[in-house]
Amino acid sequence: MTLNEVKNTLKQNDTMSMLKLENNHYSFTVIYDGDYIKDRGADKIDPHVIKVKCKPKDTDIMISVNDLTARIDMTNSFIFDIKTKGELERLETQLRETFDTMTELQGVLDTYFK
Repeated sequence: MTLNEVKNTLKQNDTMSMLKLENNHYSFTVIYDGDYIKDRGADKIDPHVIKVKCKPKDTDIMISVNDLTARIDMTNSFIFDIKTKGELERLETQLRETFDTMTELQGVLDTYFK
């Protein structure tokens, strides 16, 4: 599922610099707590002022971002036991969807912040 840009205020001086993205499975808010226009123009994006909030819509699997690298984070997942083939197939589907979203998110982060 393609990540859609819902809101982008990165290039507006009068608002908080943010990028909102979503697809059927996740919603992301990327906040740049600095002067994006100035930093981007000087080719000095500061990765330490970037915060990414992930809100899963229909999955227990989180996507986290550290040092501008997106990764699957199952630390707080509610997936404990798999007892049936159906449960295993559901997990497999969720992992594929999460991986696809994570890969697309990484591309967006690379475009705007590297």
